[in-house]
Amino acid sequence: MRLTVVLQVLLLAAAGAADMAADSPVRFPKEGALPAKHPPDRPAGRNEATEDGYYIFRTPERSLAQIAAIQAEMPAGSFTPPPNDWAHLARTRRILTEGGELRLLALGDSIVNDTMRSGWVAKLGEAYPKAAIAATVYVRGGGGCQHYKEAGRIAAEVVPRAPDLVFIGGISQKDTESIRAVIGQLRAALPAVEILLGTGAFGAVDPRDAEALAKAPHSGTGAYGAALAKLAAEERCAFLDMTSPWAEYIRSSKLHPHLFYRDAVHANEHGEQILAKIMMAFWTQPAAAPPRPVTVACYYFGNYHPGDPRNAKRKGKDWSEWELVKNARPRFPGHAQPKVPLWGYEDESDPSAMARKIDAAADHGIDAFIFDWYYYDDGPFLDRPIDRGFLAAPNNGRIKFALMWANHDWWEIHPYRRGTPYEVVYPGKVTPETFATICDLVIARYFSHASYWRIDGRPYFSFYDLTTLLENFGSAAATRAALDAFRAKARDAGLPGLHLNAVVWGQPILPEEKKPADAAALVRDLGFDSVTSYVWVHHVPLPEQVTDYNAVRDAYFEYWEKARAMFGAPYFPNASMGWDSSPRAAQEDPFDNSGYPFTNTIGNNTPENFARALELTRERLRARPAGTRVLTINCWNEWTEGSYLEPDTVNGMRYLEAVKAVFPPAVEP
Repeated sequence: MRLTVVLQVLLLAAAGAADMAADSPVRFPKEGALPAKHPPDRPAGRNEATEDGYYIFRTPERSLAQIAAIQAEMPAGSFTPPPNDWAHLARTRRILTEGGELRLLALGDSIVNDTMRSGWVAKLGEAYPKAAIAATVYVRGGGGCQHYKEAGRIAAEVVPRAPDLVFIGGISQKDTESIRAVIGQLRAALPAVEILLGTGAFGAVDPRDAEALAKAPHSGTGAYGAALAKLAAEERCAFLDMTSPWAEYIRSSKLHPHLFYRDAVHANEHGEQILAKIMMAFWTQPAAAPPRPVTVACYYFGNYHPGDPRNAKRKGKDWSEWELVKNARPRFPGHAQPKVPLWGYEDESDPSAMARKIDAAADHGIDAFIFDWYYYDDGPFLDRPIDRGFLAAPNNGRIKFALMWANHDWWEIHPYRRGTPYEVVYPGKVTPETFATICDLVIARYFSHASYWRIDGRPYFSFYDLTTLLENFGSAAATRAALDAFRAKARDAGLPGLHLNAVVWGQPILPEEKKPADAAALVRDLGFDSVTSYVWVHHVPLPEQVTDYNAVRDAYFEYWEKARAMFGAPYFPNASMGWDSSPRAAQEDPFDNSGYPFTNTIGNNTPENFARALELTRERLRARPAGTRVLTINCWNEWTEGSYLEPDTVNGMRYLEAVKAVFPPAVEP
């Protein structure tokens, strides 16, 4: 069958780029830009646009023979092929491979016009011989969706051509919301249309300067690229980063960029062929296997319910840590306290309250709760949110759960008076006999539950404090024997084994915490299956009373890189929502950085910055696809440490929505 592709590309006039030319890093030789050797041998023909300043031409404008001649003469270079996004181009791919009529529309500026003039559509027809491809370019000087969304232009010029595929790109898009508006207009009139969003290439930025390139307003390597990729995910569009392969090609050529420009902004015929190569690399890749999913596991701290026997004995029958949340006050200028939960000060041990948490977590892409689980020589602590809440909730099949044994000392810090001795209420160190009891208990009560989280079939169980674990048994050898016995008990109970995880930190937080002298050696000697972190501040100091969230993120990422090579086990990265332990500090005491809970805080941890941290984490995980991919998040409800996803009265569900946008939940059957 004949494939007719009507490609309409928005042409940017040269005058529209004059403001960028003055700042262009490209410096041409005295004789000026290289002259064109190969004028298009298939001229575009008449302008079909109905509005002054807009242009509609048919394309491709080059034959296969001319394209081959130009590519044979152009400077050599290379780039990493951009990933294809066939999932959002299924209909287009079916027509290309099986035949049929396809109409393609490209919307953008002169950079998009240069892309189309390269003749890549002719190459596409060569790659898919069942398709006969005809393309149309629809352009405006300096054109972006901020123009096309106005004055009924989509309805007048685009909809009558009934495109099946729309390509939106260039360097003149001013904002992603205008692109979203155009997408909405297209889909309102053409519900089946498929859309490809592309970042910019060329323009007045030096491709050899990675830092400057990332700051360019059209760059796929900076904020615009992240915003466009996010928009593509939200609107179910395909995404193509043209910036990275374009810059990589020019850098790899080891030549001055002027060899690829016809003026200070636009590509010459050699530069156009870089764009053609990028498009063909995108369109001719086989459909990739879906990336191994990332399991998103969120820590859960269960001290927000009345009636715990230990709390009732020390603080009264109705006390919970909600009291510290209610009593928190601003401690310095701009300090946002108290935090007020949108759902109220609910009892998490109530199955109906827990059911709401489960639904919210599952609906927003969280796969598992990792409960902070306490057990001392004299028995359990804070187990009611699990036993009475989660396990009794009617919807607990919607999300997995696991345990992190929070085997640290429990101090009287609720609240803590500055300068007073730290009182250890419940020592974290237990006897070997108590540890054996713990093993029997978790195997019998939790590991067999249908919702217990497993990795490769083995229940996940995490240890918070390796130093205290070692103290239980007196030596690494004895501790390893105890863990081996734990694994053996699990196998005897019919389980395929255990996935034992170690929480490791480099910077203690809580009173009297001690980091292991050689955590990496201890992880190897004890045979842990994986390593993770509880919170960013376990690895990153906070030098300012309000330390910027993004600075902490970047410093944690540096630790992540070290951790990947440090341990002889997989490292599961962490994303933290924030840090502010001031609710646990006596409110009448001056607030300084004198020791937990009097610590510096993390600020600027907006939902948008949290989402960006998740995006960067996702891309790092995808770049290393081997093995199990897990992300731990701090935290579902560390309200008194300023790190929680639960909705409050200021941000509502926006932190949960950030998780959902980056890690969309699987569709339930």
